Amino acid sequence: MNQYKIAPCQAHDSCASATECLAKDDGNWIMDRFQQADGVIVASPVYFGTISAQIKTFMDRTFFLFHHQKDLNAKCAGIIAIDGRGGSDEASRELGKFFRLGSSKVFILKGHAGPPDNDPKKQTELIKKAETIGQKIADMLLSNR
Repeated sequence: MNQYKIAPCQAHDSCASATECLAKDDGNWIMDRFQQADGVIVASPVYFGTISAQIKTFMDRTFFLFHHQKDLNAKCAGIIAIDGRGGSDEASRELGKFFRLGSSKVFILKGHAGPPDNDPKKQTELIKKAETIGQKIADMLLSNR
């Protein structure tokens, strides 16, 4: 999310009558793809025991989708929350609020990467687990065709 410009939700008074979120930034483009995707993976580092500000900002912006009863197309989802000092349980629950799917269709990876100065690219066990989630989602989507 760092590479995109996503403004916080402003709870515009005219949200109910708007055809798209009134904020003119990358958020609308991302929300369209998020809503239309057959499968999604939402991941966040865990800072101070919860999801990152960037993911929280996007979650708040998706209020537009739910306010307009625009259900997600996703047949399955992945949730990844990696902490350095704890909080991945709470963060994964927070990320789970995105989805209204049965628990069998949501794959969750909670992990502990150690101190902040640990290089995440060297966390081979966590990387393998994340790859496994991606493969499970791909397999599920291919089997539903």
